[in-house]
Amino acid sequence: MSLDLSAILSDPEFTEPLTLRVTAESVDAHGRLVEAAEVLHEIRANIQMASPEERESLPESARDKATLAVWTMMDLDTLGEGAAIRFDWRGTDYLIQAVEPWPKGGYVRALATQEGVQ
Repeated sequence: MSLDLSAILSDPEFTEPLTLRVTAESVDAHGRLVEAAEVLHEIRANIQMASPEERESLPESARDKATLAVWTMMDLDTLGEGAAIRFDWRGTDYLIQAVEPWPKGGYVRALATQEGVQ
């Protein structure tokens, strides 16, 4: 039996507004950057500190950074393949590193690491 979080993720008492900054880049035939457009998307999400086990699924270079688990009803994969998705949470910038859809519940869990930290 799988846990259904859809009721929680649609409840404003358990979620907060989050503005995603989606940057999609394109290159010309010579591999040079042609355009980098930023599009804003407003979503609601439940945001928590990621567990050590969740951080283990990230690339090794990102495992030591502060990491958030972002649960949302928004299908983040539809925002653009290969696009960088960033957001500000409590005055700190984060970059989404991994998105895991939960098909039976219609929601996703994303892991986002703090930017600007080595």
